[in-house]
Amino acid sequence: SPAAYNGDNITFDTDDVCTVKLQLDLSNFDFTTKEGALFTLTIDYGDEPVEPTEEPTEAPTEAPTEEPTEEPVEEDTLIVAGSEAEIFGTGWDGTNEANLMTKQADGTYTKDYTVDKAYTAVQLKSVKNGAEWIGDSTGNNVTFNLTGPGTFTVIYDPVENVTSVTGDIVQFITEFEYDTVFAVGNGEGFWLNGASWDPAYVANEMSEVAEDVWEIAFENVPDGFERQVKFAIDGAWTHNFGGAFEDSGVQSPAAYNGDNITFDTDDVCTVKLQLDLSNFDFATKEGALFTLTIDYGDEPVEPTEEPTEAPVEEDTLIVAGSEPEIFGTGWDGTNEANKMTKQENGTYTKDYTVDKAYTAVQLKAVKNGSEWIGDETGNNVTFNLTGPGTFTVTYDPEANVTSVSGDIVEIIAELDYEFVNAVGNGEGNWLNGAAWDPAYETNKMNKVADDVWEIEFTNVPDGFERQIKFAIDGAWTHNFGGVFTESGVETEAVYNGDNITFDTDDVCTVKAQLDLREFNFATKEGAKFTLTIDYEGGDEGGIYGDVDGDGVVTAQDATKIQRRGVELETFDATQEALADVNGDGRVSILDVTCIQRYLAEMTEGIGKTGQKA
Repeated sequence: SPAAYNGDNITFDTDDVCTVKLQLDLSNFDFTTKEGALFTLTIDYGDEPVEPTEEPTEAPTEAPTEEPTEEPVEEDTLIVAGSEAEIFGTGWDGTNEANLMTKQADGTYTKDYTVDKAYTAVQLKSVKNGAEWIGDSTGNNVTFNLTGPGTFTVIYDPVENVTSVTGDIVQFITEFEYDTVFAVGNGEGFWLNGASWDPAYVANEMSEVAEDVWEIAFENVPDGFERQVKFAIDGAWTHNFGGAFEDSGVQSPAAYNGDNITFDTDDVCTVKLQLDLSNFDFATKEGALFTLTIDYGDEPVEPTEEPTEAPVEEDTLIVAGSEPEIFGTGWDGTNEANKMTKQENGTYTKDYTVDKAYTAVQLKAVKNGSEWIGDETGNNVTFNLTGPGTFTVTYDPEANVTSVSGDIVEIIAELDYEFVNAVGNGEGNWLNGAAWDPAYETNKMNKVADDVWEIEFTNVPDGFERQIKFAIDGAWTHNFGGVFTESGVETEAVYNGDNITFDTDDVCTVKAQLDLREFNFATKEGAKFTLTIDYEGGDEGGIYGDVDGDGVVTAQDATKIQRRGVELETFDATQEALADVNGDGRVSILDVTCIQRYLAEMTEGIGKTGQKA
């Protein structure tokens, strides 16, 4: 039949199990006229069964003597999950069947990969039955370089419960070579210079005080609960160290790729961090040590006599902001170069001159090294600078508010954005293994309605203190946190708020939704989030777009919805609900378009296609 260039879908039915053969003939296709192409679609139901001409002359001589003694053994499923999306298709995805390993005769499982260039510091594990992540003999990620184009093989040995790699292009990293170390964690205010989970934040680069011994100190850190820190090598997550905090000033083991170091501060203090790698053995991943010292300052000295009149101490106000090119450092409330001057009217001001435009600059005034003061809502003052010129930061002590003014200042009055990413303490299937990366492509949420965004993570194992936030346009400038109350309950999403923390008690599906329809940027209120934890997997409700009920969304589902549109198909209530993937309350060609975009692996304009209902 004629094959139409960019024509309609070819639609057909199959009445029984069959073989479908497709042929496209472009030998006579004329691109100018777009004509001449032909296609052939052949449906083969096989030969009709032939009736025997006569009955068999004899019955079987005897029945089996006994039933099988054992149930069949279900094979394990092993999938490779790794750090390099160019190799593995996705990053740290233990469910991607494109990385399914094959069981060999000797009982091992293998998967071959071919690359066309060199790669450094590739990391991977094998994921057993969607839940158990298996690394090298130390339990860590298998880490190696690929020296150039070629093929390498990933092997899982079930006897040793170890994953390994082989191949001529594989070069194992046997020595720990690095240049620098960064402190990284849940920064706010003076703690970690306000940088939250940024492994390459310049102000948090540690100083080498002896060979392979690194230190950094943070002053005027206020009291706080569950402060967290890790040490990131060369400003990346590839090699990092965590551990368990024992006591202030006590040297403790630093665990390679270990848990976050968590501690509390009971008052304003100085926190000093040290990482000692002088005895670290990369082969065993042991020997690193860390020391965390919390200094609350000297005990007060009793005066020898009472002063006749207490002197009035002036407040100190310092501007701390997001743009080091303007403020010299990022979110540093101790930088005296940003000290504000008290005016006759009691306000404090600081002038800045810039030579170019900036977007989404943020700042606060820091009072006496501890109180961070923003706009009238308490949030960061957020604004654009339209070009070269001067602007002024003003702190009003009566209103306790910080503001900016100047001809080049453009206050951001609305939240104009394009997309939302889920971000948090990812590991394994939770957040696709991405830890605090606000721009991780796989964690981009789906727009299911105007200003309503959703994402789902399946086969999330049990875990304590999972954390999540929502990052606007893949950056920390605008983000939303909050307080988790209960699964499935809509709750206030707090602009630039705390991490949303929750536990999972078993393997589950976690669905996160952010609703910005009622968000008011002026008041920073009106946003809502819903976090749903499903321990049953959610299959009973079906999958949006899967109207034929086979468990996956395919072109056949799109065809059935098209046929329903011209009354060649009749849907029941469940099919009607699953077909409305764009959520507009009706089934139409718009839903078909969403499914087609989903099948083309697009991430926008797909509605709820592929999500559990």
